[in-house]
Amino acid sequence: MVSNTQDPQKKLANAKDLFDYQDRPLPAERLIVEAIDAFKKRNDDMGLAEAYRVYGFFFQSEAVERWGHVYRRQGFLDKSATFDGRITKALEYFEGARGLYSDHHAYDRLTNVDLNMGFTFERHHLISEACKAYDHALRDYQNNARENPSARQTPPSGFSSLPEFLEAQKKRVKCYSQNSVN
Repeated sequence: MVSNTQDPQKKLANAKDLFDYQDRPLPAERLIVEAIDAFKKRNDDMGLAEAYRVYGFFFQSEAVERWGHVYRRQGFLDKSATFDGRITKALEYFEGARGLYSDHHAYDRLTNVDLNMGFTFERHHLISEACKAYDHALRDYQNNARENPSARQTPPSGFSSLPEFLEAQKKRVKCYSQNSVN
């Protein structure tokens, strides 16, 4: 059951739950599109950026993969998206979020978007692009630390800091044999 709410932030939370845990991507996409429309009407760039980020996660979710037979037949609510092109569409939405977060100097959120773009590129064997995304994540992390010295970002388990984690990611995917930006 999906609770009815007019709050676009709650719509995004509900959508994420639907595609991450309930294997219900169809109603999830409807909620994401409704949230995008609401944020646009409010001229809420930060909300819109979050909606774009969630839409990026949606397009690369396992739920969408499992429901491929439906999406191949009827398509997505975003008519420019196709099932076979959904990863490119996920990256487009991440890039849209990235642009809005950058405009507002939301470096903590930029770090997250860049990191997830890196993961996406890596999963699809686009190593050079993954390395660049990891470099951007590090730069955004450093900008956030400089502008918000009291901010604390929790590193992934097993790492003492996000820079240490990013360095390990870059070594693992062999960024140093690529033309990575520093």
